[in-house]
This record gives sequence, C-alpha cells and structure tokens, in this order.
Amino acid sequence: MSQLEQLIEVLMERLSKVAQAKTVVGDAMQVGEVTLIPVSKVSIGFGAGGGGREEKKGGSGTGGGMTVEPIAFIAIVKGKPHLLPLKKDREGMG
Repeated sequence: MSQLEQLIEVLMERLSKVAQAKTVVGDAMQVGEVTLIPVSKVSIGFGAGGGGREEKKGGSGTGGGMTVEPIAFIAIVKGKPHLLPLKKDREGMG
C-alpha cells in the first residue's frame, strides 16, 4: 500500500469514528414531561494528492474536514413525536 493510500485510510477511519449515528441523532434528554432528541446535519469532505517520479522522492498529502450543524429537535410529548426545526426556512432538513 502506498503512503498516499495509507494516509487516505487513516483519514477515513478517523472521520468515520466521529461521524457516527449518535452524532446525527443525539442522546435523549428529559425536560419535565417532554423528551428532547437533538438532530444534527453532518457534512464531511476530504481530498488527497501525490506526485513525483519513481526515481525521485515525491510528496503526498491529505486533508479533510467535518462540520456538525444542529438542525432540529424531536420532542416527544405524551408519547407523540413532534419535529421542531431550529430554522423556520428549513424544508426537508437537508
């Protein structure tokens, strides 16, 4: 496996640990008689590149980033779920 492939593998492994289902749908919180469940949007991006000739040492690199944006709460009131978007203009939550 090339150094670039190893870098990509490590990057993807680390990002996947952070972007778990628990990150998107958080732990439920009890507030009085209401259960609140936070919902977030997770965006991940990365890039990688390398160069150089076989007879000379080349270079390679990777970079990546992730954002987690809270977008809504699911409120469970008397056993019934209600979606509470954090932004009024958000349609489809995506």
